[in-house]
Amino acid sequence: MNDHRKRITAALTMTAEQYGRDLPSTQLKAMVRLLESKRYSPDAIINALSRHMLDPTFGRWMPTVADIVREIEGIPENNARKAFSKVLEAMRRVGAYASVTFDDARIHNVIEDMGGWTAVGEWPTEEKPLGFIERDFVKRYVAACGRTDELHRRALPGIFERHNRLHHPKHVDDIVLIGDPGHAKDTLATGASTPPLRIETAPKRIAEVARGIAAPALPEPEQRTEIPESLRRRIRDMSRSDEIDEANPDVQQRRAWARRQRARSQTTAKRGQELEQEPN
Repeated sequence: MNDHRKRITAALTMTAEQYGRDLPSTQLKAMVRLLESKRYSPDAIINALSRHMLDPTFGRWMPTVADIVREIEGIPENNARKAFSKVLEAMRRVGAYASVTFDDARIHNVIEDMGGWTAVGEWPTEEKPLGFIERDFVKRYVAACGRTDELHRRALPGIFERHNRLHHPKHVDDIVLIGDPGHAKDTLATGASTPPLRIETAPKRIAEVARGIAAPALPEPEQRTEIPESLRRRIRDMSRSDEIDEANPDVQQRRAWARRQRARSQTTAKRGQELEQEPN
């Protein structure tokens, strides 16, 4: 057992004793494993347990893993609105020309999904349209909170960096850190230089067709219905008879008379409807 796991186990055991509980070893191991999957430091977990015990509402019960996560990360919707305010403040102070790195990697993924940092500079300033953008941002941020181990971009390129990539590829642009400098440096250090590609799982057959590995299945030649030769001759004869009828003056006259009769019937029906609608 490594030092981090020992500290987390000891903190959970001591907290359980405060509530008069004796955690079974299986439950204790499960809680430690879940907390380790979130990659929290032991100090962060210990501080979260302390805040939970001091909470007058939730502190009356033994904390669960969800309670510890809430104390560390907060409520996703509230964090999303704080992140949106941070983005707006950064745009006002720094602008879209500079490249930026936030202290929250989820902000990078959300902004990339919404068009990038330069697109943020084109957001409207009016309250109503900005409210629609905020709702979209919050929805994407909350969804990002539910995804673990997601890659992110180390920095959001501004207008200057995008221009220099095309015309001065060797030029290195400065990056402005937004928020907590230590966390922003972590985002910078652990991020990728290009946008991460997220691939959704698709059924094997659909995925193969999309990649061009396999063509859509077609019926085998022996499964196709063959038209009998006698039916083919009848079709050809009917086509020829139509061509002959088109050239026959009598046929043309009969068709013209039929068209006039249809026109008279339509006129009579329309007039009858008008009379029914007229007031008595």
